[in-house]
Amino acid sequence: MFEHNYDQVLCKNIDELIYVNNVAKKLGKIPLREYTVRQMTYPVYLFLQGDTVGWNDSMDRIGDKFTFLEFVEWEQTLNYGLDNQSIND
Repeated sequence: MFEHNYDQVLCKNIDELIYVNNVAKKLGKIPLREYTVRQMTYPVYLFLQGDTVGWNDSMDRIGDKFTFLEFVEWEQTLNYGLDNQSIND
């Protein structure tokens, strides 16, 4: 997961977005601001490559798209840097 810069997580509601945003923060990313999160219309895609969480509400962007459930399953395999694991592993 997240092998390319354009890989995305689909968030269908604010709860999913907040969850993904919080995981990104644990990974050392600059998360979306609370104001931005509250103004979103759904569905929305989040990009986690790079230092800052990106977002897009267009469904026709290139890149692999992952469901929220796929993201949660992937996130459960992380140990948040205890063994130097990164988002690219």
